[in-house]
Amino acid sequence: MRLVAAGHVRTGPLITHRIRLAEIARAFVAHEEPTAIKVAILP
Repeated sequence: MRLVAAGHVRTGPLITHRIRLAEIARAFVAHEEPTAIKVAILP
């Protein structure tokens, strides 16, 4: 976690889906995809 906090590890590429809260059902579907690593829920 220290490496992430210090900016030594790029975590952006690990987020494969960015989905708004209003589309939460789509986020659950995306989570089941084999290519999904991390699904971020946005406000």
